Amino acid sequence: MTTTERPALADLADPAVLPDPYPVLAALRDASPFAVADGALVVVGRHEDCSRILRDPRASSERNRSLLAPPEMRAQRAPSFLSLDPPDHTRLRRLVAKAFAPRVIAGLEPRIRQLCDDLLDAGRPAWRTRSSRSSSPLTPRRPQWPSRPGSSSPTTSVS
Repeated sequence: MTTTERPALADLADPAVLPDPYPVLAALRDASPFAVADGALVVVGRHEDCSRILRDPRASSERNRSLLAPPEMRAQRAPSFLSLDPPDHTRLRRLVAKAFAPRVIAGLEPRIRQLCDDLLDAGRPAWRTRSSRSSSPLTPRRPQWPSRPGSSSPTTSVS
């Protein structure tokens, strides 16, 4: 790859790149800053550039208020809680924080697993039963998710 070529952001999801993403990350960093998606996203990969933008008073999470976004891009996105600046973002985040506490999310796990099982079962041919799921060589195995850091619970697998 020459210095004028820039890898696509999608290259980071390429299974061949995942074991060693550092050359792609270095090429993206070397090419940054650059715009993608018709200017809807700007990739900034160098620490000094990121630091400068984060400290720039003209920058804003709210695209329609940011003076760094081109005028034609400012009004394209509908308002979102995720793209608000303080104090509005902080106020709304406090309102929903309890609903996203780790204990609450962990309590949702059985229901989420059941929904996933039901959706997987609905997509399975009628001749296949739940008990044959783990023994069938044609059925993909579900990934084993590692325990959360600091959790004493072992890795669980739902097959």
